[in-house]
Amino acid sequence: MLYASDGKTPETKMFPIEGIPLTLEEQRIMEAFIQGSVLTIVTAREDEPFFISLLFGGKNDNWAGTPLQPLFNKHVSAGETESDAFDNAAMNAGALLRNVLIKYEGKTFKKDDTYKAEHKIRSTVYRYVK
Repeated sequence: MLYASDGKTPETKMFPIEGIPLTLEEQRIMEAFIQGSVLTIVTAREDEPFFISLLFGGKNDNWAGTPLQPLFNKHVSAGETESDAFDNAAMNAGALLRNVLIKYEGKTFKKDDTYKAEHKIRSTVYRYVK
């Protein structure tokens, strides 16, 4: 379950994946992949915040061979430049991450607006709450 930065208000609004059609099966596979990545990072770095570009950007921005590659491919197929396709696919991945955190059973997460502001991070920052 995902909570707002106050730690009390549950986030329940699911985010649509805009700009490209995904089958339900594609979305399920991508969400399972993202959930596995979240589990890995909160296990390895339990007390540290995380955000989409930490999981799937920077040194991890080559999605070839991963379930996220179709996000990029679909944007390119729609006529977008590779740069725009990457940016839009990253936004789609961020929406999928948020949806995963909302639905995640057995773990609680909250937004960390303070860390986001202090470190000038553009995307939403999340923190695992024990």
